[in-house]
Amino acid sequence: MNKNTKYYIFFNNIKGIGPKTLIKLINFFENIENLYKAKEKDLRNINLKDSIIKEIIDNKKNNTIDKELEENLKFSNIITQEEENFPEFLKNIEDPPIVLFYKGKINKKEECVSIVGSRKHSEYGKQVTIKIAEKLINRNITIVSGLAMGIDSIAHQTCINNKKRTIAVLPSGLDFIYPQFNNSLSIEILNNNGLLITEFPINSNIINYNFHRRNRIISGLSKITIVTEAEKSSGSMITVKHALNQGKDVYVVPGSIFNPFSKGTNNLIKEGANPITDINNIYEEIGLKELINKKINNFEELNEKEIEIINLIQTNKIEKIYKKYKTQEINQILSMLEIKGYIIKNENKYLLNF
Repeated sequence: MNKNTKYYIFFNNIKGIGPKTLIKLINFFENIENLYKAKEKDLRNINLKDSIIKEIIDNKKNNTIDKELEENLKFSNIITQEEENFPEFLKNIEDPPIVLFYKGKINKKEECVSIVGSRKHSEYGKQVTIKIAEKLINRNITIVSGLAMGIDSIAHQTCINNKKRTIAVLPSGLDFIYPQFNNSLSIEILNNNGLLITEFPINSNIINYNFHRRNRIISGLSKITIVTEAEKSSGSMITVKHALNQGKDVYVVPGSIFNPFSKGTNNLIKEGANPITDINNIYEEIGLKELINKKINNFEELNEKEIEIINLIQTNKIEKIYKKYKTQEINQILSMLEIKGYIIKNENKYLLNF
């Protein structure tokens, strides 16, 4: 938060001024403080609608700008576009939010994949969501979703069950968790080093438009969007549209032609979306193998044996190393990799920690 935060909140509350318009106005007046202090005649000279000008003038007369900041800070932290820690992927979309309200910790450079789908789902949809989420979080990829009932909740809960961080993007202010049924889930997310984030301030009305704007943030935060199961009318189709408009890759899990909950996902594949057909090769399937290998190859401090063991852990073939080296030597290498933070031990099984 900085000295300009209150101005961002002020303009975020003005109907008719979206992110694109605000950026143009800030550029015209050189900074957001100058924009806030602009006279009515200056606003008219740039052809703003009368209704927008009236709302700006009226809200300034009410002189609630400091109170709005104070009230929002009771429920959340606040970050604006001009701050260094603003999420990097999100900053680069066409219409990034001008201000974000959040609880938890922002990591602007973490690798994220969004998993979305319908509120109604089959057992198949549940299981495939769990399996894909587990595969990704075991490579330290953060799962992003929308805290909705159904597939979103399953994705978040899988992260929590595996003690991994997850990000939930809300269509409401942080004073009112939506849906209320998932209030306890939101608490679990925070207790598990996760993040709740929204562009809506407190006391925001929840309307259909909010879900559109939330969904663009879900895809915007992510390198890839995965739809595991969705009806044709699912809101996840909006997330797909935003992802494609942002130049992001979309991957879809095919389902039974007899399953109404898979009609949306099957239709996406028909229209050219990338299908996920082998969950055991999920990294290759969704194009993340190169990213993971690049991370490994960049570990200059590791010796050949350490890199070899990491590669075997990555491919679930760690038992092969015991045929090549003595058990004592392997255990020493594993202990050193664990100390360095490259692997973690979970129920007698080693997992990558990057």
